[in-house]
Amino acid sequence: MKVLMVCYGGAHVALILPLYKQLISKGHECVVIGLTTAGPVLEREGVKHKRVIDYVDMNNEGLLKSGEALLEAHHTNGIGITKEESIAYLGTSYSEMITVHGEDKAKEMYNEKGLASFLPIQFMTSVLKLEAPDVVVSTDSPRMERAALNASILLGIPSVCCVVIFPHIGMHYLSRPDNGAVMCVCNSTIRDQLIQAGRSPESIIVTGNPSFEKLFSVPEVSRKTLRNSRGLSDQSQVVLWADQPEPANPELPRQIRSRLNAICLSRENCSSLIRLHPSSTDPTKEPIPEGAMLSPREEPLINALLVADVVVTCTSTVAYEALLLGKPVIILRMSQYDKYADYSEDVGALVLDSIDELESGLEELISDKSPRTQILKANRLALAEESVGACEKIVTVIESYH
Repeated sequence: MKVLMVCYGGAHVALILPLYKQLISKGHECVVIGLTTAGPVLEREGVKHKRVIDYVDMNNEGLLKSGEALLEAHHTNGIGITKEESIAYLGTSYSEMITVHGEDKAKEMYNEKGLASFLPIQFMTSVLKLEAPDVVVSTDSPRMERAALNASILLGIPSVCCVVIFPHIGMHYLSRPDNGAVMCVCNSTIRDQLIQAGRSPESIIVTGNPSFEKLFSVPEVSRKTLRNSRGLSDQSQVVLWADQPEPANPELPRQIRSRLNAICLSRENCSSLIRLHPSSTDPTKEPIPEGAMLSPREEPLINALLVADVVVTCTSTVAYEALLLGKPVIILRMSQYDKYADYSEDVGALVLDSIDELESGLEELISDKSPRTQILKANRLALAEESVGACEKIVTVIESYH
């Protein structure tokens, strides 16, 4: 069986990697197209892969003109992507927009939406015809991932769309029937949201996310060892703040971490642990409250989660991993990105609307005596149960087309 897998970097390639490894171990042929920052990750993992540049004619004047025009705005040095790769990626998408919509309309679309205007279905159709896979697998990103799934529907090739976590930012296309014949999602709540948005119930399967499966195999002894290394006793309570950028209000994360630290210092045997955003925050420019511990970006996130007794954040996916580990979570619904995340009591999170509620919410979770905390525990357990065995579940879906 030949499986074509298409992915961008970050959480998208992290989901695809365990699927690739399991499919290969079972004797299937896999062709992976690593888009942008997925390429360096796949190289580090020793996964043979292809790129957009491998499928295009770099002597094509239209492609070169389009790619070079966008290069300065969208190419970043030092992240493992050559300028030639960027020209191929950008030029392929923009030149197709010109072919489909005309030069003036393409310019208007790009000026309005930037890279979000890209949807190179013709390019991905040519790739699928060349590779002739039995199944196409991708995640829920727009642009080339979406184009691969759209093209597979047009060609009648079975396709599977794996939704990394919350679908809201892409609901306008994820709800369409051409975005994968089958969708694999993290939990029942997300399945219900997609059905309500228009996807057919039979096309959505709750599988969990394979990239989170490592959370279920961490030995409990690791927590004690990590806490001992920080000088923490069994009685110590640690509250982890998972930072995130807030461009509309850069002071918000600083205000929250400062207030949280003050609350922790006012409690006996309680400390705050600050985890700055690894890719968007310069730690040398961020004030860390006096008395707080810091989880540096070099430290694996799982270490910080294991040390913590409670996790606080706004919309970070760190909260989802904490919930899967059974950790109490406080969500402060104060972010400009609130509409894109869907943390609620249904998945075991305590949702608060202001910093002023933080102290009482923290007290409730730490004391663990209210009826609400028992409901939250049960919901976290149900969430984790849906996520166990995610990789095998999705591979079974893929193999069902064999």
